[in-house]
Amino acid sequence: MFRNALSSLKTASRLTHRKSKSYPTVPKDENGYYYDTNPLSRAILRPKWVSPTSGRVIDFVQGELRDANLLTEFWLKGFRDTSNVVRHLGLTYPDMHDLLAPWVHEMLETGDIICGFDGTRLAGLQLMRYHHENEFEELFAGELPGHPNPKFNVKEDYAKDIAAYDLPHNSARLACFLDDLVQQTGKFLPAETESYAVFEATYVHKDYQKDRMGTALVDIAVEACLRRKMYHSVGYCVATGTRRIGMANGWSSMFEAYYKDYKENGKPVFYDLNDGAEGSLQVYKKLG
Repeated sequence: MFRNALSSLKTASRLTHRKSKSYPTVPKDENGYYYDTNPLSRAILRPKWVSPTSGRVIDFVQGELRDANLLTEFWLKGFRDTSNVVRHLGLTYPDMHDLLAPWVHEMLETGDIICGFDGTRLAGLQLMRYHHENEFEELFAGELPGHPNPKFNVKEDYAKDIAAYDLPHNSARLACFLDDLVQQTGKFLPAETESYAVFEATYVHKDYQKDRMGTALVDIAVEACLRRKMYHSVGYCVATGTRRIGMANGWSSMFEAYYKDYKENGKPVFYDLNDGAEGSLQVYKKLG
């Protein structure tokens, strides 16, 4: 689950004008894993966590700005291969890098990125973003928390909205869809919401996906939210797997955006997704 940044058209244009001609690369170890020679030089969040399935020992640490290239490449290359909507649109690594590398920097500066290391190998991460009340008016286009009867509004067609993005066509199709989800989130939040956390993405390397590391990453992210006095949280479940995990862990449904309704020139943008997902489910959880 991910989205474009705060103000859709302004941000999309800014990202496009900063488009890179080349992309920084980070080294891998002799076995092909991304790594850092001294992970424990960062703030340690949960040391020596033991996987209940494999017995692997993982150290969870706080990502820092010096990690931006490492985390960007690790996440985006894995996410490109596993995300249902990204695969459907055929987005390339350069497409995703131009759109989301600044986004990773933002979360390192004002959010949280939690990293799991198996020794020196980077095995998983959790990306967190935080929003505050002074952003709500613009972020939610005036539809604020505490709406007495919130409804998800669907347009007849999104072609003009997509065309308004100064982005490659398929990047714009994704950004438009996700920005609309964010913009319509506010009215579904409780009236007392003064700030909230977004569980933007959990990504675990394919060789560690049976270790239950994702559960540990989310638990540590909840601890990070509570340290920041963030008691409301949301997630955007564009895939079947994230929907299933969210509902099994006590999240409640806010609204669903069906893929058949997101049309460009009369035709659905998303259809026959590889995981069978029929829509994006937006979920909420009260923390603490």
